[in-house]
Amino acid sequence: MDTQSRPTSTPLQIGENVRDWIAASREGVSLGSVQSMLNRDPFTLREWAQLLDIPESGLRRHLQTGKPLGRVRSAQLLEILLILRRGLEVFEDEERFLRWLSAKSTALGGVAPKELLDNSFGIQLVRDELGRIEYGILA
Repeated sequence: MDTQSRPTSTPLQIGENVRDWIAASREGVSLGSVQSMLNRDPFTLREWAQLLDIPESGLRRHLQTGKPLGRVRSAQLLEILLILRRGLEVFEDEERFLRWLSAKSTALGGVAPKELLDNSFGIQLVRDELGRIEYGILA
C-alpha cells in the first residue's frame, strides 16, 4: 500500500515496513490505531501520558476523538513501541522482559529502563542496553 495514502486510523503493526513508521510519525499517529498496543503494553494510561508529556485527560481525549498526536509525540510513541518490540526480541520471553523493564538497572544508573523512555536520550540508552544484553555484555 502506498504510504502517502494510508489513513492514520489504520492499525499500525509492529512488524510493518520502517517507511510506514516514518510516514505515521510525520502524519501524526491516531491513538486508536495503536490502542491494542497501548492496552497490552506494560504502561498504564497515566504512565503513557507521562511518557508522552500529555495530561492524562488530553490523552483520553485523543483516544476518544481519534485526533492524531503531533509529529513529536507521534515519533516518541513509535520509538517507545519499537523499544518494546526490541526488548521482546532480545529477551524472547515477555514476562522476563517486563520484569527487566520495571527493575532498577545498575547499568542505567540505578533507574528502571521504563523510567527513561520519556525522551530520545533515555530511549537511546535503553536501546543500547538491550544491545549489550543481546550480545552478553553485562555492566
